[in-house]
Amino acid sequence: MAANFLIVPGAVCRQTMSAAASGVCRLLVVLAMVLVGGGEARRRRPCPSLTAADLDARELLLQYAEWRHWRELVIFVSPTAGCWLPSLLSVLHSQQLVTGLQPLGTGPLQLATALASRRHRVGAVLPLPTTSRHLDDLLQQASDQLQFNSYVSWLVLRRAQPNASQPLVERFRYLNLALDSDVVLAELHTPETAIRRPAAWAQLLQVYKIRPALNSSLVVVPLGRWDRANGTAALASPRALEARGDLQGLPLLVGVKNASAAAAEAVGGAGGVKDLKTASVDDDSDDARNLIDVMEFVARSLNASYELVAFPMLGWRNSEGAWLHLLGAVTRGAVDVGLDNVVITKERARDMFFSFPLVESMKNIYFRRPEGGALRDIFLAPFSPRLLACVAATGALLALAAAAATAAGVGAGLADRRWGAGEAFVWSISVLCMQGSTWNPRTASGSLVLMFGLVFALVMYNAYAAFITSVLSVRVASIRGLDDLLQSDFQFGYTLAGQGEMFLRTANDSHLRRLYLRGLVGNTGVHDASEGLRRAVRGGYAFFVSSRLARRALAFTVELQRRCDVRELPVEATRSSVALPMSRTSPFRRLLNLSLLRMREAGALARAREALLPPLPRCHDESAFNSARLADVYSAFLLLGLGLMGAAALAVAEFVWKRRRLLRRLRHTLCGDADGDAAEMLRPVAAAVGALPTGSRCPAMALPRPSVQWLG
Repeated sequence: MAANFLIVPGAVCRQTMSAAASGVCRLLVVLAMVLVGGGEARRRRPCPSLTAADLDARELLLQYAEWRHWRELVIFVSPTAGCWLPSLLSVLHSQQLVTGLQPLGTGPLQLATALASRRHRVGAVLPLPTTSRHLDDLLQQASDQLQFNSYVSWLVLRRAQPNASQPLVERFRYLNLALDSDVVLAELHTPETAIRRPAAWAQLLQVYKIRPALNSSLVVVPLGRWDRANGTAALASPRALEARGDLQGLPLLVGVKNASAAAAEAVGGAGGVKDLKTASVDDDSDDARNLIDVMEFVARSLNASYELVAFPMLGWRNSEGAWLHLLGAVTRGAVDVGLDNVVITKERARDMFFSFPLVESMKNIYFRRPEGGALRDIFLAPFSPRLLACVAATGALLALAAAAATAAGVGAGLADRRWGAGEAFVWSISVLCMQGSTWNPRTASGSLVLMFGLVFALVMYNAYAAFITSVLSVRVASIRGLDDLLQSDFQFGYTLAGQGEMFLRTANDSHLRRLYLRGLVGNTGVHDASEGLRRAVRGGYAFFVSSRLARRALAFTVELQRRCDVRELPVEATRSSVALPMSRTSPFRRLLNLSLLRMREAGALARAREALLPPLPRCHDESAFNSARLADVYSAFLLLGLGLMGAAALAVAEFVWKRRRLLRRLRHTLCGDADGDAAEMLRPVAAAVGALPTGSRCPAMALPRPSVQWLG
């Protein structure tokens, strides 16, 4: 044959062709089976009948393929295959299995092409009879070409050799097997080779290695014994990758960054990354100290240890497409997992496998919430000067109307006394302030004045209350998005020569580009995150930085009472996930993800996430609407203070005026009745209060002489 690989699609002949074409297809298939299985020697002589060993091997292969749910398989055929091959292919054709034949002994094998499948996992079978030379050659080529992987299910079927110098399972100790290898060995014991057993049987063993380069890490799992009577019912299922979580204390190679390099990158400024071409736009430079707890849990879950392999930097992809430093070691498989804050990007996802996301990563804008604005007065705000004048004039008109109504009542004999101006104005103010009225008018005019005054006050009060409600119902003017920030007068800053500047410089978002230009023109950049956050706390400054760096800096560099003043504005364009990178062919991918799921169920992953991304300070939730403040009601306190001061001044003036009046009257009384007994009695009192100095004579008075009885 010219080709080394032949696919016989048994099911396709019936699905894609007519009846006549299907018959021709079956004929060609049978001819292909005969040509491949028989060769030149079979064309010269007829095939003898199948031996018992051939029938047992065929039955074992058919039952195993059905047990493992194979849909495609590749059979490696030796030159000494015998006459059992056409019979086997005929049976496989009847089972609608897509079968490939790969001759042995014809030179190097292209196993990657022979075992390729886009629909199913491929079952690779090495059936007997096969010479030891062909077997060793095939196993070595599969090992060199890394074909003992999770995509190919191998069945090595061999007749038992009791006198063999080395068991078949020992040959796999020196091959390139991995933790996810699916290799099963079946040694068939026929009646000629079985001791005291008349029926044929086979012992099945599953083999894999924890570490490909460590020969002592070979694991052999007995699956049981097969025979014709019981078939595969007595066999144990092959151990799935999820059940291979016992690494027997062997180490996992964990790549980390050097602490010195991580500390320099964490600064992120002039002392950090110098060349923006080699800096990462997405990653937060940090060492693996916050991820050690994650690795400890994974190691305990897998019964493994771990060894740290240090690299100077996280790494990037060079112009030739090769990854460098830590990420380069991950893609090459030099380390099993990278332990760092690595952000999942499209470029990295093409060349690496990432675990479940550990935490969300974002770059946000931090600023201090602007104050409520200038001094306002919600009680006087509803009144314009013209409205105030109208209300005052209405109050004066009501006072005059009330005074006139009481005067009319007195004239008609319906009222005891008439009101003065002060009493009328007090009543008018009480009505306008919705405090009610103690006046019970007995005239129609007075009742009309009182009724319209109360109605006027009701309308004004309702309008006044509605205006205040509308003022307090307006949302607080704040920065809720990038548009609000651009319209504000805030300065904008970022870490100079750091990740923030590089991201803004290369961002496709127009808002972020405008903010970058504002910071560039204003020269408001800073050299480290702590300095930028301190400026943001002082107010009037918005700082663009990673959420993890910002929250850690807030927790350690900003005073406790000022942390609640800082607001976080998320930038959705920077949202990404942090995960652990591994090689795309790493056998530890699923086991590490299962360990992370167990860690999440145990609650340990939440604590690790909190260490990676500290929460914002717990503060009282602020209302999204305006609320009345002391500054909003200052006019009420101002009026109260002016009223109290005016009342105190009037009280003092009234006291002084009444005292002076009393002293004048007392002096006139003493001088008018100086020789009487009453004058003698009042003279010491007057001298004590300063009304008349002791021993002085009364001055000449033009006032009439008051009587002594008035004082009593």
